Amino acid sequence: MTFKTKAVTLISILAALIALYIIGNVFSREQRRERKESLPLVIFEKDSAASIVITGSEKINLLKSGEDWKIIIDEAEYPADSQKISAFLTKLLELKEYRFVTDDPESYERFNLGDNGNKIEIFDSKKEKLAAVFIGKSAAQSSGDYVRKEGFDTVFMTDESINFYVQRGTEYWSLLRIFNEGEITKENVSKIEINKDMVSRFVIYKHFEEEKSAWKIESGTNAVNEDKIFTLINTLKNIQGERFINKSSIYDDQISEGYSTLSVLTDQNKTYSLKAGILEDDKYYLQCSHIPFVYEISEWQYTRLFPDIEELEIIKEEN
Repeated sequence: MTFKTKAVTLISILAALIALYIIGNVFSREQRRERKESLPLVIFEKDSAASIVITGSEKINLLKSGEDWKIIIDEAEYPADSQKISAFLTKLLELKEYRFVTDDPESYERFNLGDNGNKIEIFDSKKEKLAAVFIGKSAAQSSGDYVRKEGFDTVFMTDESINFYVQRGTEYWSLLRIFNEGEITKENVSKIEINKDMVSRFVIYKHFEEEKSAWKIESGTNAVNEDKIFTLINTLKNIQGERFINKSSIYDDQISEGYSTLSVLTDQNKTYSLKAGILEDDKYYLQCSHIPFVYEISEWQYTRLFPDIEELEIIKEEN
């Protein structure tokens, strides 16, 4: 073997060793990165969460009560939407530390991760903190957010965003639906009484004849447009407030003057009574006999709930 051949062979072996080293190092870094990126952002048992504080567009305080959740508004407790809270907790627990960004505290403000920034805190029933995470701005050209865990310097990018929940206000978390599923249906409602503005009262009821049902107006001569009756029942079934109102914020004269009432009877002999009146401009309050809360509703909702009798009638035309 000539000197030239030996040199070429040695150079080839050296090049191969260098290539193997580089490839091995790259794969090793990738594996370490994958292991790191697969770590969950927070770890706790979902059912152990007993209270949640979200500091974002508003400060949201959620408190678990048995199987349900409450939201604290002006130091008073109101029903919260347990399904939305469950989805939020699931999303939080599924978040991954997708990518290391920095561990330099000087960079926190650049990512909106200062100590006064948006934050999610989870507590157990003993008020022990299960998780606390600062939520920064959404990452550019990524579906995740910049985040930092309380007490740690490291900034991570998450694999998905949770900023949606941080930006929701009290209305989003509140359970504002008036009736539960199945309480009001077009099949079980048998009678509706409406007293609009306390000056226009009428009653519509379901009349059975030869095993067939038809809607009629009490003491009326005109027929009823059943499609519009079903629209009214559907409005009643799906009605929900826009927000809770503190009872102390409603003046007595607003409650006692210029209001409308609606009473609905079901074939299970259950009666639900609603009372509504104007708050200001196009805003109305709504009280319900079976719920100890007051809701704000829009003028559009009020108009749909309290139609004039003429809107429900089929006017007989003269020949």
